[in-house]
Order: sequence, then C-alpha cells, then structure tokens
Amino acid sequence: MNLTQLLKNLSEKNKEYKIIYPDIDDERIFQAVSKLKDAWENPVICWKSDELERYKKLIDEGLEYFKVPDEIENEVFAAKKLADGEVDWFLWGNITTTSGIVKALIKNVGSAQGVKRLSSHFLFGREEELFLYSDWGIQIDPTVEQLAEIWLLTVQSALKYGIEPRVAMLSFSTAWSWGEHEKVLKVREATDLLRNKLQDEGLWDIPIEWEIQFDAALIPEIGLRKNPKTTLKEPANVFIFPDIDSGNIAYKITERLGWAVALGPTLQWLAKPANDLSRGCSVEDIVAMHHITKNQ
Repeated sequence: MNLTQLLKNLSEKNKEYKIIYPDIDDERIFQAVSKLKDAWENPVICWKSDELERYKKLIDEGLEYFKVPDEIENEVFAAKKLADGEVDWFLWGNITTTSGIVKALIKNVGSAQGVKRLSSHFLFGREEELFLYSDWGIQIDPTVEQLAEIWLLTVQSALKYGIEPRVAMLSFSTAWSWGEHEKVLKVREATDLLRNKLQDEGLWDIPIEWEIQFDAALIPEIGLRKNPKTTLKEPANVFIFPDIDSGNIAYKITERLGWAVALGPTLQWLAKPANDLSRGCSVEDIVAMHHITKNQ
C-alpha cells in the first residue's frame, strides 16, 4: 500500500463527521475547506475576525461555523467544542505553534484512558512504502518508561493505517558499538521493558530491534553486517527516536531533501482525535490530514 492508496481509502469513510478548523485566517485553509465541501466532507470553522467574509459563499452553501467570543482564544474555544461533543475532531496549527495547541487540548480534552503522556508521529510515503517517525514534537527527552509508551502508541497508530509494524528503536549506536553510554542504555532498557511486557501479556509478535542506527534499520544487509543477531529481516517501517532533537531534525531532512512525502504531525491518543498542522503545510497536506484525523 502506498500513500495515495491509503488516503483514498480514508477519504471514503466517515464523511458525516465534523472537524473544526480554528486557524481560518489563512488562504490555505480557505482552499482546503472549499475542496472538502466539494467532496461532501463536513469541515467546520470558528472565527472572530473579518475573515468570515471570505467564507460567505461557502456558508450560504451550508458550511457550519461558530463565532468565538472576544474573551476566549480560538484554540481554547475549539478544544471546548470538541470536549463537549459539538464537533468530532480538531485540526489546527497552520498558523499557531504546537505548544499552544497541545496546552488547549490537554486542559480541555485530556488523554485517552491509560495513556500517561501525549506523543506524536509523522507518516511518510515513499513509492510503495509507508513509514512512521515518532516522537518528533511532543516529548523532549523521554524517560525509559515514556520511550516504551511512545513505542506502544506508535505501533497502534501503524496498525490503524493497516501497516504491519517492524520497529527500530533508534540510537547513534548499533549492538553496543559505542559501549554502555547512558543514551544507549536508555534505548536498550526501554526495549527490554517492552519485550518483557509483550511476552508477559501474550501480545503482538512484532519485530522490534533495540539500539540500532538508521541505516542498519532501513537496509537489512547493513543491519546484518553490524549485528548478525538482528531481529529485523526486512526494512523497519516504524522508527522510534530517542529524543525530540533527533526526531524533529530527521523528519525535516527526510521531507525537504525529497526522500519522502510527510504528513503530520499526528497526536497520539488524546481522549478525542485532534491533530496539529505544520506551519509549512500545503493545501494538499491539510486535506490529507483531514482524512487521517477523521479516521483515527
């Protein structure tokens, strides 16, 4: 399955559900909302500026909207509408920073049951392949336990896309090539924690390789050369980064040097689906994230 096929499959589902867009003061959002209405989707806007005039024709055609009171910020208003069930999903961030979005969502919506900390992933498409990178933008320096939870949530996200996950717990080291450095130990301990939990609970039999460099995880020949005992017999397709530095830098390099098409960021396992948009997103990215969000 490639990215085009995935988005086509997602676009055909859940058209009746409403996704609210708080950042409408942006030509990209106007174009995306127009495209979505033409495709019989249900985008919803909220506003407290003169930008509503731009949407007049769409409102006359049935586009739903909310007026935001002056005393409340758009993101908080939209998060409350999501929490109250007046809309089904939330997509925002084409103008506003991630920190503002996350604060509004955590305060008003909260995490899904059993989830201790919010995390995120990016979905990449390259030719006939799909990949996930996590966590690129929420948890700055996760602990062993948090890194294990990021793995668990990202694997569940992969399964929702129909991806059979093969997971690489990334490091600057492969198979102790840098010895017992504390950063290496964190990745290995997180993987040990996961393996023990999965074995104890009889959960998925998912290939997972600890403490592995990116090239060894992506190219099996290199992986075998660096670690003959590797569990990855095929290229990894879920990459767990040890911290936000490496994750954020890697996703931007991957996208901007043309290695793959990037979609996201997708926030993992809030109580209700809500997602961020990159401020560098295109109209096509917004439409694609609409379909991803409504199927989380």
